[in-house]
Amino acid sequence: MAAGNGGGSGRAGGGEGSGPRKKKGPGPLATAYLVIYNVVMTAGWLVIAVGFVRAYLAKGSYHSLYYSIEKPLKFFQTGALLEVCLRFLLLISNTIK
Repeated sequence: MAAGNGGGSGRAGGGEGSGPRKKKGPGPLATAYLVIYNVVMTAGWLVIAVGFVRAYLAKGSYHSLYYSIEKPLKFFQTGALLEVCLRFLLLISNTIK
């Protein structure tokens, strides 16, 4: 009467593939690029937000606020668009699943 481990077809045990797996992620250059990009974009959007609030408080109206932040807005929106284009060209890997 064999009341053992069920035939040995289970995965629990010290088989070949049970070692720690190395996670594949972006390399050090891609990580540095992403960190720098995110810091610059965060600072840029902060500059735009502060400029927007300052212009609104100075004028007391939302009319012509765009013209007070037009240049930095175009610059950072272009940066965001380039990031999307790079992603579609597979130059930047997506590590979030």
